[in-house]
Amino acid sequence: MIHTSPTHLDSRKDVLTPADAYDAASVRYDEWKWQAFWRSTEAPFVLNTIGRHTDAERDSLLDVGCGTGFYLKELQPYFRSSVGIDVSQGMLSIARARAPLSEFIHADSAEFRSNTRFDVVLCTRVLSHLEDYRISLRMMMQMLKPKGLLLISNVDASHPYELTKLPTADGSVMAATFKHRQSSINEYLKLAGMQLISDAVFCDDASSPVTNLSAAHAKLGWASAFQFI
Repeated sequence: MIHTSPTHLDSRKDVLTPADAYDAASVRYDEWKWQAFWRSTEAPFVLNTIGRHTDAERDSLLDVGCGTGFYLKELQPYFRSSVGIDVSQGMLSIARARAPLSEFIHADSAEFRSNTRFDVVLCTRVLSHLEDYRISLRMMMQMLKPKGLLLISNVDASHPYELTKLPTADGSVMAATFKHRQSSINEYLKLAGMQLISDAVFCDDASSPVTNLSAAHAKLGWASAFQFI
């Protein structure tokens, strides 16, 4: 996943930066109990939204915080080219084997730069590891083509978590985590000139995305899709 400044963690020596935590967890990440939940709720929304709001001439995909490459593997057949960036070398090593047709770059989302512009920029469950998400969101908007699709998801701020506990080969590690409300992120993107075209929340008692926000309860995660007006 994506790196955040370790200076915030000086008083918590048992808490790792996301880069170190996901390196340690990379070999067990796809076995993590939460993966079944995200792949039954978040994944259908991501795949269906990209299918509905992009045309058949999809050229390029950027996956920010691509992890072990799940979405790149799923979406590879639909794009001429795809790029995954992640701050964890351990996660990237697994992603390269899973999605060999994609390009992979070891990079921090706040520092990544490219001359390429993308039809779709995807960022799933990364913002909770960023103390200040605005820098990374600005980068993602800059990477979009005109009328490109930005699709982000995250753990919901109402969920009673303080840290991210990740499985490792010999136990577990804790990753630094920050809470951000969907409404705050959506408002930031709207003020930057983007239009919300679709969103969903993911609940602990649901096996599929809930698109009627008023009907949702026990929210665990959410997703929002944007395009420039």
